[in-house]
Amino acid sequence: MINLPQYQFHSTLELLRSVEGNSMGAGRSCVLGEEILGKKNLFGKASSLLKFLLPVKTTALVLIFLFSVTEVKAAATHTTIASGNLSVAGTWDNGVPVAGDALIITNGFTVTVSANTLALLSITINTGGILTTSANFTVSATTISVTGTFNHNSTGAITSAITVNNGGVFNPGANFAITGSLSVISGGTVNLATRQLTISSSWTNGGTITGTTGLLTCNTGASTNDGGITITTGQINWTTGSLINNGTITLGAGTISQTTGNLTNSATGTIAVTGAATITFGTGNFINSHASTDVNFGSSAITITGAAVAQTIGGFITTGLVSCTKASGTATFTGDVTGAGLSKSGLGILDLGTGRIHKLTGVVTLTAGTLNGGSSTLHVDVTSATAWNGTGSVFSAGTGTVDFGGAAQTIATATTFNNLILSGSATKTLSAAITVAGNLNIGTSGVTLADGGFQITGNGTGTLNVANGATLQIGAGGATTETFPTLYTTGNITLG
Repeated sequence: MINLPQYQFHSTLELLRSVEGNSMGAGRSCVLGEEILGKKNLFGKASSLLKFLLPVKTTALVLIFLFSVTEVKAAATHTTIASGNLSVAGTWDNGVPVAGDALIITNGFTVTVSANTLALLSITINTGGILTTSANFTVSATTISVTGTFNHNSTGAITSAITVNNGGVFNPGANFAITGSLSVISGGTVNLATRQLTISSSWTNGGTITGTTGLLTCNTGASTNDGGITITTGQINWTTGSLINNGTITLGAGTISQTTGNLTNSATGTIAVTGAATITFGTGNFINSHASTDVNFGSSAITITGAAVAQTIGGFITTGLVSCTKASGTATFTGDVTGAGLSKSGLGILDLGTGRIHKLTGVVTLTAGTLNGGSSTLHVDVTSATAWNGTGSVFSAGTGTVDFGGAAQTIATATTFNNLILSGSATKTLSAAITVAGNLNIGTSGVTLADGGFQITGNGTGTLNVANGATLQIGAGGATTETFPTLYTTGNITLG
């Protein structure tokens, strides 16, 4: 009997070249044919034709037979038996791995990679096992499962779907890209340190991602953080993809930068910056479903930029400056914002939103574009001679309210307000004429509104209220032509 390997047949004119050149008679050819048919039953309806042809010489069979035979090799599994190089036979129990094979690195063994890997089926790094790469070699496997340690010290890309399991550690030791996907399970760790990791596809983190000056860049795909991301002074950037934060993101300083993708902080997510970072919102949306205080940018400067037709910016707090430099389009606050000050430049629109309450401890500077008051309240609580400055026509009051709640403050540019409140303490001074389309309220005892010799223009339906102990000071002294705020009806004027 003849022992045959596993064969498959193709439409060619070859047949069992291994028997070519043997001095087989017709009888032996018949026996061979019967063994093939009997053991493998491979030829189906062609069996009768083959039986008819088997007595013919082998060379004739090669010319007329319609099938060829090639061996089908199943994927092999290689398990470490020693530490060593991936391409050395002595590292494995089953010889040198080839394309399509599966590798298992077990406890106590370290496997090194010093060349581009073949297209492997999988690499499994068990607890206590270590895989270490170097130089610029590419690691290619359909999946990489890490429960031990994966030290990727190569600049070569990883094309695999990587899973970092509970207890697993992934150490990027160079700047490189993952063109596959990354999944960090609860209890898994990715240590960026000072390295730049670019993930071109989707990723999820249920464990821990840490870094010092490292850079985490997310390109396309939908990514989710259910665990913790902590970077000391590094960067988190995302471009066209989206990032949903259900866990915690913490920066000491560094940068959070968004290009066109969306950042969503869910009802369980928190974002905290303990120092002064640079936060940039491009043309994508920032959605905060948690409280504004759960997105604390520390003393970071916040910039809203880009040219999106429409984008939304959720609530946050910072002790840094909030700037909108949009060249076009509209950015709308959908949450309450606290900042050190507000700067509006660029030709785009910043809309303060619907029913929001914004608090500023710095000045408002109006340079270009439009600051739309919406129906929100803007508290300007700084003590400054330029508390409200720039080009007043940039401000479009909407149906909102501006409340100057600091101490000595100056409204330094001619502006039309809807509702205007003077609260806090000390004297609020005008250095330009203003118009109040809604209500004017000098609402706190001890507060003085000094018109500085500039006219206040009211309206026929709004109210003018000067609280008990508050003062409305008309004229700057000397020869002035300004008068009591105009257009208010007698019944709508209350002098405390």
